[in-house]
Amino acid sequence: MLFQVYFVFIILWLVSLYRDELLTLVSKFNNGGLLSLVRNLSAIIQKRISWFENTLLVLAILLGCYTGFLLSALKSFPMLDNPVLPVLFLASGTTSGIAVALLAGAFNRRFIAEHKGTLHFIHKIENPVVFA
Repeated sequence: MLFQVYFVFIILWLVSLYRDELLTLVSKFNNGGLLSLVRNLSAIIQKRISWFENTLLVLAILLGCYTGFLLSALKSFPMLDNPVLPVLFLASGTTSGIAVALLAGAFNRRFIAEHKGTLHFIHKIENPVVFA
């Protein structure tokens, strides 16, 4: 159920992130109802974008830990019966996300120029997450 809630929030966030491209795509089909729905939905999300992003962060952390809790409940595998497993899943998921963000930035020079502060922050938290 947590994944389903996360999925809805991520879809809504992507609608607001790619608003212009989505509006162009929908307008090609000349569907006025869908076009106005996307426009209104993205405007509502844009007004509350920081709330959406904070909610996504909390849901992502909960989802990453939940996977570890679920696997640590398997008593038949002694290696998985470990209380550190949720933290391990959270750290490995965060490390993977950092790697994808850095790769995406490496393939787009304009992204690097526009988001130097963000990339610096990602590099700053990269080492503590890896050591965790």
